Amino acid sequence: MTDATSAANPAWVWSDWGDAGAAITPSPLPVDRDSPVVFGVVAGTLTLVVRAIRGDGRLGSPEPVIEVGSGAILAIPPDEPGWTLELRRSHDARVRPLGGEGDMTRTVDLESLADAIRPAFDTSAELVAWSADLAAADPTPTWSAIHRRLAEVMRDCASRAVADALTHARDRIERLHQLDDESLDEAIRVMADTRTAAAGGVATTIGIADDRRAILRVIESLGIDVGPALDLDIRPDADAAAQIARRLHLQHREVRLDGR
Repeated sequence: MTDATSAANPAWVWSDWGDAGAAITPSPLPVDRDSPVVFGVVAGTLTLVVRAIRGDGRLGSPEPVIEVGSGAILAIPPDEPGWTLELRRSHDARVRPLGGEGDMTRTVDLESLADAIRPAFDTSAELVAWSADLAAADPTPTWSAIHRRLAEVMRDCASRAVADALTHARDRIERLHQLDDESLDEAIRVMADTRTAAAGGVATTIGIADDRRAILRVIESLGIDVGPALDLDIRPDADAAAQIARRLHLQHREVRLDGR
């Protein structure tokens, strides 16, 4: 991709910034960044994702922060102690670095910049408020000030993405615990009902209420197909529940109903 792309898009406020002839394939982000990295997207798409750094040093799953296309400006902040950023790109992505000395001292009209930075904000109202706050501090801000503030916006977005992912993970764990407790309660109820029916000589849906059929009925009541275990030859010298669980690839635990 050459400068012809920029010439075809005169609305791009950064079309003549930096090296006007340079459109490069973005590389992976430097690990130890101490200042923002800023690109103008010439073609394709860029996606910024964040990964939490866990206590054991392992990285969490990638969480999307922002996706931008041609004409947009992407400001990438340095990593924080609790998370790291990664840049994903489409196969045709081309960018122009916007951080040269000539760019940093350039004064920029915020209104003309609006379309290029809009993807960084959830709503137009947020963009307007951000621009007003920046203009109040300096009516004619330099690109150095703007790109630093844009990087702060991305830093906040990344922090929120990590916090949201942590909240969702906790909710999933809590729900799994709840389902596990509900399943255990249901298993206890079904086992008790099966033993009661057997004591009274009542037939069940699986057959006579010996331990093997009681176990299969409990498993079946949880919505699990017990078919593969129906022809299992239970060894009398081993735990029947363990043998059935192994055949069905299930985890199991023992629950005593008689308090012993």
